[in-house]
Amino acid sequence: MMKSLNEVFSENYADEVANLSEWCEEIYNNFFSGCYDMMNDIKHKLKVMDNGFVYGKLSEFDLERIITELPMDLYTASESINKLRLELEMIKLKYKRIRREVLKESEKDENFDSQDKLSEHELLIKAYESVITRAENERSSCRELIMGAKKIWDSRRSAEHSNPIGETNTDLPDYKEVARNQYVK
Repeated sequence: MMKSLNEVFSENYADEVANLSEWCEEIYNNFFSGCYDMMNDIKHKLKVMDNGFVYGKLSEFDLERIITELPMDLYTASESINKLRLELEMIKLKYKRIRREVLKESEKDENFDSQDKLSEHELLIKAYESVITRAENERSSCRELIMGAKKIWDSRRSAEHSNPIGETNTDLPDYKEVARNQYVK
């Protein structure tokens, strides 16, 4: 009888995946804590669900914060992404050296398991790439949020200037005894 995928996962991979996820989350928080907090706050504010429709309106204060403060957070996030990329490149270079050494040793000893030695380093590289991808995706979302907020800000400003509310004329024409063929002027 074939095991379900959940059983296979929980028996063989659950602990390792949990440890890897925890490690990636820790690295992400070390580098990007605070960079995307405002975006996440705005996202949660807009995700008020009612019967499948998203309701929520950004206040002028929210728009102003998005347009003025979020770009500075993006700058900090970009700096952190570059630091992570630098670390990843250093890890890749060191991995190449370790790989050469492991391959030399595996040529000498046939019982030597080179894949087992290298898989941990490959996993580390994949974990770093995953954190970098997550941070880049969040940065992209922030850019979209900034552009959308700027469009909303501009449209609200143009609506204020193009449709000023002024005094209205409340004088109504005299409708007393108007002939059927006559029009009111």
